[in-house]
Amino acid sequence: PGQTSAARPQHMAPKRKQPASAPHGKLAKKDLGVASTAFAVHFSRSSKVVAWDEQLFTDCRPSEAQDSRDETERVATAQDTTDTPMDSLSVLEVGDLSRYIPEDEYDDLTEANGAAKAFLERMLALYKSKGDGRLGPVQDHVSPEWPTGFKVPPSSDAPIETLNGDGEGAYTAQVTLFCDAYGSDTHCVVVAELKVAVVRTGSTAPCATQAAKAPALPVVVTVQYCGG
Repeated sequence: PGQTSAARPQHMAPKRKQPASAPHGKLAKKDLGVASTAFAVHFSRSSKVVAWDEQLFTDCRPSEAQDSRDETERVATAQDTTDTPMDSLSVLEVGDLSRYIPEDEYDDLTEANGAAKAFLERMLALYKSKGDGRLGPVQDHVSPEWPTGFKVPPSSDAPIETLNGDGEGAYTAQVTLFCDAYGSDTHCVVVAELKVAVVRTGSTAPCATQAAKAPALPVVVTVQYCGG
């Protein structure tokens, strides 16, 4: 009684447990409940017949001429697609283009932009040199019957880069091809607009998701009656 406990020496003060160091990269973000950001590459192509070779319709009845138009347009637009992820492109008929398909997802924006640009550069070069299936490359020594004064639109020399405010790249190019849907040595002119764009994707923070799904605790109210 009357005694007071001595102060604990400083060297014996309990040690605070230090938080474990977070791992690097995506795992660290997910473990800490921080939303992670990734980048995907999407592809678009839009094609149009801009000049008809009248030899396609030689000796055709009106209905046959329309069938020839329909088939040519079908061949011209067969590979058209809009904002399609690279892992969903099931048909790529151009040379060794498959070796240049970007990965499904990138952590680094600069790497994603570089992959998108390289893919379109390779696609453009292959289209101009080899064509795409029944869409052949432009040739100089042909004798089509195009409309008077028509000039074949030039293909792009290189993709045009556009960056949005967040630095995500969009790469566009135009390529001109000859369409011979029936293998009859006709040369309808097709212009394809190509676009490869980097898009931002994100995963929801795990902690926030779990908190949102947590069930509410029941509330118990106790009422006490006092006798009068």
